[in-house]
Amino acid sequence: VFTLLLTAPRRRGMQDVESRSLSMLRRSPALHTGSLIAANGRFACYAIPSGVIRVIDRQTEALGLLRGHTREAVDLSITAGGGDECLLAAVA
Repeated sequence: VFTLLLTAPRRRGMQDVESRSLSMLRRSPALHTGSLIAANGRFACYAIPSGVIRVIDRQTEALGLLRGHTREAVDLSITAGGGDECLLAAVA
């Protein structure tokens, strides 16, 4: 079992960067050829073992959950645009 720790940088100045923990997940060791984390200029997303995907708006710090997968997501990808709309692809 390994722990996945995600941090978000908080800028205070050009030289100072602070980070804070967003999530700590315990995962079973398994071969994952896909990406469990996807991010672009606006959103950061990560797969939760229960089949849920957490979405974080990096500008407003709003949190959301994407539900509906019947199995755990094993690969995530998000379009590069940093605008209000983008596409997130998930393979479960």
